[in-house]
Amino acid sequence: MTALAGLSLAPAFLLGCVQLSPEDYRALQARAQAGDVEAQYRLGVMYLDGQGVPADELEAERWLTRAARGGHTSAYIRLLPIVKRRESRDG
Repeated sequence: MTALAGLSLAPAFLLGCVQLSPEDYRALQARAQAGDVEAQYRLGVMYLDGQGVPADELEAERWLTRAARGGHTSAYIRLLPIVKRRESRDG
């Protein structure tokens, strides 16, 4: 059973306590690329916070944007500060 198989890991994941194996990361990425908005959100958070991957705000923005466009409210909330920082930099 992989870390993605159970919903019971969701609270630990959100707290940054779960490290995904390379296999689970690839599975999460495949689900995200296939349009799974929860997987897109999780990848966005991973890249935003540097959880198991190097922190990368541009990659985080990409995944969070896809999740937000799919109706994921938490993705939209996490995306707002990124967009505001970029807009203030780009002036």
